[in-house]
Order: sequence, then structure tokens, then C-alpha cells
Amino acid sequence: RQAIAYCLDRGEFARQYSGGYAAVVHSYYGLAQWEYQESKTWIDENLETYEKNIDKAKELLDADGWNKNADGSDYSGTGTRYKEVDGELKPLVIEWANTDGNPVSELLATMLPEAMTEAGMELKATTMDFPPLSSCISHQGDKIYNMYNLATGFASANSPWYYYSTDEQYMTGGYNSNWIVDEDLAGASGALQTIPYEDRDTWLTTWQNYIKVWNEKLPDVPLYSD
Repeated sequence: RQAIAYCLDRGEFARQYSGGYAAVVHSYYGLAQWEYQESKTWIDENLETYEKNIDKAKELLDADGWNKNADGSDYSGTGTRYKEVDGELKPLVIEWANTDGNPVSELLATMLPEAMTEAGMELKATTMDFPPLSSCISHQGDKIYNMYNLATGFASANSPWYYYSTDEQYMTGGYNSNWIVDEDLAGASGALQTIPYEDRDTWLTTWQNYIKVWNEKLPDVPLYSD
């Protein structure tokens, strides 16, 4: 996921998509949240910005074992990377489900494939209506995809711990729509759950830790906030 982030110029994406009415964000927050308003300097000092860097993407993929050719030899530097998984070579193919007539999808389809190919990834796009896409996200469709592009909003009383819980009920129930099982992310978001609503100071420092862990784990690639 970090490698994909390094393949996209998110600043240029936000500029083209919004015409200047959006800004890049680096974690799970929106520009209107009071936590962000009180953390601007902290965010600038503590979060990875994932500026477009194909060489960095290649380094991450090499380190994660995506360093083979289809015949099992060492990766030649061009073409799709492979990795040995349970004794079998697997290609680095990202299956992307998107919806028709979506300007975000159209812009991603313009900006991502060439850079991902350069890094050794193959992006396969499948366009569908939203109902079947929703079924795929909940793993009710015939195929599990690796990537979706969607939007979200933030409630004034935000409860992010449900989205990263490792409890199976929150995955099949639609909260943990990434189906991600990560103890660090679950712990950082879960630490917010028991803080009294009126304890802003404790909430803010705990929230900052949560978005820093989120920024490192990068369960999604954040594109913009408008």
C-alpha cells in the first residue's frame, strides 16, 4: 500500500480533481475536524507525506520479497514482479474495482498505471455498478478485489475503533471494510474508545498517536479533503 502511495502525485491529483478546492491529507482525518485544526504543526512534523517516489516504491517492494521474475530468477528490473508465497510464485497484480462515470476513477486510471508499471506492479481495472462493488467490498461477490476508490465523511463524535477492530463481527458487519487485521492499528484506534467525551486533551494526544500509526500502516491511500 505504501508502494502504491509512492506511485501517485497526490498533490497533482487534488489540484486536477478539485480545481484548487481540496488539499492533500496524510492520514484518516478531514480538514474540518477540530483535531486537525489543533494539530497542523504536529502533523507537519510527524507524518510521512508519501511524495511521489518510484525508487522508494521499488525499495519497499524489494524488501517485501517482490523480487522475482516469472521464472523464479532475480527480478530483472522490468515487467511484473513476483514473490514466492507458500512455495508458489505470485504476480504483483492489483485488482481494482471502480464505478462508471466516476471522475476520481477516471483520474486515477490516467495517473496510476504507468507509474505502477515502472515500479513492477500491474494494475487491472474492472468497472461495475455500485451495488455489485458494495457486495465485493463485503466479500459477498464472486471475486475479492485488492483496491477500491471511495469517499468518506467524519461525524463530530468520531468512532474509528470499529473500522480497525480485529473482531470478525466488525468485518462481516461492514465496519472494517478493509478486512485488515493489524494489532497496532486496532490498539491505537481502540485506545480512543474509553476516553470521556469531555476530556479533549487526552483525546487529542491519543488521536494524534492513532493517525500516526494509521499513516505508517496506511490501510488506505488518502487522496484529498475538500
